[in-house]
Amino acid sequence: MSLMTREDMLRELELLPIWQLRAPLPSFLDAEVEAEVVAQSAALPIAENQTIETEGIVADALEKEIFSPATSLDVLSEAAPVFFTVILNDSADYLFVLSSTPLQADEQNLLKNIFMAMRIKAQPAETSSNIVQLMNTHQPKLLITMGESTAQAILQSSESLPNLRGKLHQFQNLPLVATYDLAHLLQVSADKAQAWDDFCLAMHSLHKPNKL
Repeated sequence: MSLMTREDMLRELELLPIWQLRAPLPSFLDAEVEAEVVAQSAALPIAENQTIETEGIVADALEKEIFSPATSLDVLSEAAPVFFTVILNDSADYLFVLSSTPLQADEQNLLKNIFMAMRIKAQPAETSSNIVQLMNTHQPKLLITMGESTAQAILQSSESLPNLRGKLHQFQNLPLVATYDLAHLLQVSADKAQAWDDFCLAMHSLHKPNKL
């Protein structure tokens, strides 16, 4: 039996077309990390034959060091409990925070594709209203919130998601990246390119020297 090529595998997983990096990766990435991030260039499902420019992903968000004010723990503790679905990857580098609404089958498939494109393996999802306690337990390096209401609840912000995404925020001294939720991405496929920009920002930020 012939071996499947990487392209064959990605096609089976509906991760084609492959997104291409049109600019060198930042110098703070070592050779091993650079090779890994380049390998992570598989796209979320988008229009056939579409190529996405990723040249400005880090330039606008990392080089300018745009950080929102850190969220106050006192403010969160005074608010009514809000439950979230939280997912850690195996190495606990990323903590994904989603709405607690159960995921539909197509949303689960899209999330699986996202994890495969990022080259991470996820632990079983759990529901919690205490994100800070989870952070203290698992010690993630970066948070990714998916959905406007989730980002607003965590950051205690009334800003719309288009204003929250595309930059690094701080939450309890950790970087946080906000992006679209899965239902939105399935309904508005044009925003999948922006979501991938957000995931690339998270991956780049994870390997950037901590300046928080």
